[in-house]
Amino acid sequence: KAWIYLPPCEPSRKGESMLVIVRPDLYEYTALPMTDDLFWRRVENLRRAALTAEDFEFRLLYYNQMVELMKKCP
Repeated sequence: KAWIYLPPCEPSRKGESMLVIVRPDLYEYTALPMTDDLFWRRVENLRRAALTAEDFEFRLLYYNQMVELMKKCP
């Protein structure tokens, strides 16, 4: 699984942008511990997104993500 990262840089030509593909299998990454503050901020962001999304499918997606996150309550 690769992440796509668009760095904030000025394009060299009009309409051109830089695209960087980050492959997690090429480097070692150590996740930071989930603090209570970070956990509840993420829950609140997902709750807000689920309540304000215009498309029902996105509401359901955000709600399901929030439920999965709540299963891992610190």
